[in-house]
Amino acid sequence: MAGRIWTGTAQLLLFVVAFGLVLAWFGLTLREAYRQVDMSNSAPAQSHAVLGIAGAILAAAVWLWSLVTSLVLLQQAEKQDQPPRSGAPPRIPGEQGGTQGSPD
Repeated sequence: MAGRIWTGTAQLLLFVVAFGLVLAWFGLTLREAYRQVDMSNSAPAQSHAVLGIAGAILAAAVWLWSLVTSLVLLQQAEKQDQPPRSGAPPRIPGEQGGTQGSPD
């Protein structure tokens, strides 16, 4: 999580809550559908759409938050000083230049 442990943990926990809301909506909707199939039950159907909508909005908000966090991390990584790239491989410290194993 690139040193942002609290940000990543908060995003994960909020997304789990959002998933729980959507799961609760789905379960309650299924229960209500089975109640309507039962002919002995004449109670009107109840809507639990608030849970599903709240879960979907929270999940979208957390996803956008994680997108912004990722873009900020990418931007910070690009700003760090990086050595100029050349066609040659990097030098190994302690090694001397020249050819090794050349016939004498």
